[in-house]
Amino acid sequence: MRRLPPEAFDGPLPARIGAENDAEFGRRIVNMLPTGRKSPNCWLYWVLTARAACGDEFATWVAAQPIFRAKRQPPPNAILPLAIFAWFSRHPELEAARLMTARWTGKMSIDRAAYLTRRWLHRVLHDLCLELPASRSVWAQPRQVHGFDFVPLLTSDALVEEGVRMHNCLATYTVNVVHGVCRLYSVRRNGASVATVDVRNIQGTTVPAIAQLLARGNTKAPPEVHEAARAWLTLQFRDAWDSEAFNWGPPTDAAFQRHVWHPYASALGAAAEDHLPPPTVMSLLRDIGSLCTLEKP
Repeated sequence: MRRLPPEAFDGPLPARIGAENDAEFGRRIVNMLPTGRKSPNCWLYWVLTARAACGDEFATWVAAQPIFRAKRQPPPNAILPLAIFAWFSRHPELEAARLMTARWTGKMSIDRAAYLTRRWLHRVLHDLCLELPASRSVWAQPRQVHGFDFVPLLTSDALVEEGVRMHNCLATYTVNVVHGVCRLYSVRRNGASVATVDVRNIQGTTVPAIAQLLARGNTKAPPEVHEAARAWLTLQFRDAWDSEAFNWGPPTDAAFQRHVWHPYASALGAAAEDHLPPPTVMSLLRDIGSLCTLEKP
């Protein structure tokens, strides 16, 4: 800390300063201090927050990242999602960790970690935290119309599988579902996917409409599929009209606390309670969005 300018100490330090292993930790990161007039205070905040949020190994990894030498400073609210991702990477037995496609390691670049963190947390919110269970929603039920099966895609894995079958980018639509922008369906005949339906509310209303109906490779779907889709939407809207809007619910704070925050904060104990207040889903989505700046070179 003697190497840091006074401007680096622009706020209270985390409670873990003064722990018995501080000297060893200091020796590990002392040569990682970035040069430049504007970087030390940002670097100190990130390193100390990382240590409180996920321990010395994660904090050492953060300290060595090149982001602190860049012209654009890293957003402070990006550190918590990264720490949660790193912590769950060590606990594959937890339900949320099973949704990871890759796990954090100390050799991972920060842009790769930011990408994986964003994709994983969107999957968690999509698969574990949506408000209305699929079994209770008319819009989440399969229906056969004119010989075509309209199958709701209710999990992130289902979106990935459908995207592979149909040669499209459906796997990236998880974030749209989490934000309530759309609902997605596979149109199948005899078990084979023939088209994908993207249903959204007409702008400024609560009336659903077909925004996209595309065949394999984002090509135009046959006329008989369009006819069946229009009939399907009419039936869905009729059955849902008296009971529910076109939605099966946004992610809830309670579900996020149960699946993510409670196991994470319980393991960290007082450090999490004192310095890492539990995020809401809305604040978490903003934090996830800030990760995009770390993914750019």
